[in-house]
Amino acid sequence: MVSTAKEFIRAERMGDWQAHLNCFQEVFPYFHASGHFPYAKSVHLYLQGMLQLENFINPSVFRRLIQGFLTVRRSAKFSCGTSTDMIIERSLMKSMQTDGVFDGYSDYTKNIKVAEQRRHSTKSSSSSDVLFDRFMTVTTNQHQFLANTHNKSRLISMLSEKLKAADIFVKQANNDADVLIIETALEKFNKNTTIIVGKYVDLLIILTARTPTDRIIYFLKPGKAQIETKMYSSQSLTSYPKCQAHILFLHAITGCYTTSAFFKRGKTKVFKLFEKRHDLIDCAEVFRNIGSSPDIILTNETRFLLAIYGAPKKLIS
Repeated sequence: MVSTAKEFIRAERMGDWQAHLNCFQEVFPYFHASGHFPYAKSVHLYLQGMLQLENFINPSVFRRLIQGFLTVRRSAKFSCGTSTDMIIERSLMKSMQTDGVFDGYSDYTKNIKVAEQRRHSTKSSSSSDVLFDRFMTVTTNQHQFLANTHNKSRLISMLSEKLKAADIFVKQANNDADVLIIETALEKFNKNTTIIVGKYVDLLIILTARTPTDRIIYFLKPGKAQIETKMYSSQSLTSYPKCQAHILFLHAITGCYTTSAFFKRGKTKVFKLFEKRHDLIDCAEVFRNIGSSPDIILTNETRFLLAIYGAPKKLIS
């Protein structure tokens, strides 16, 4: 068994297709003898498919496969190959564990989100301005480098130019990037499946608020480490129809990127209360009315906050 394992490693690294199949044939009886029948079945099905592969793929592709293209080599050394399956798996895992997120704006952009980002950046030290190009290795660590808004803006511009040169469609937000992402998804929507990939729930909220009911656009939130990847859609809140109509108000008042959340009052708890209390819908409608005065807004906001903490519907002073 040890000699078979060593031969399998040799075949994988050197791209020896026939030795690769021979190893599976040799290990097949061991799985049966040890009672690992599911493994034995998998090996049997794999061999059955691979032995007939020549009849199902392009002849030139098959010739290249048996000539050593089973592996990917990182150098001219013959025994340094890595199987293509492992290369694909590593690439997928690396993309799921990425740490790079660009959400910077120009120095002339003025909105609440920019102010919040700059407030966060003041909590940690940032590097000085770095005049870099695409051939330069920056010695500053990534966190400090990106905490400097000038460095981040230059890097985003450089990446945009590089992607455009490769004929990749690029949009750079001058204001709120989240809104631009959703608007682009709606513009590109067609009969094919449209999926937005992002980390932050703000994207899902805007997607829910702006997507027409006759369309479905999906939102993929990548996992990391022990956190699973999750898939949502623009119709994920159909079980909360009243909340879906007032999702922007509910998201803002229960805590988002630029507003603080309330003590022991999460979104799910507030959503369930909102579905039961018709008077809270009247409060939310005030925020959708462009003609509402500041006094009316303050009164209804107070009523809403008292309600989520268990106050009766009518308070007598």
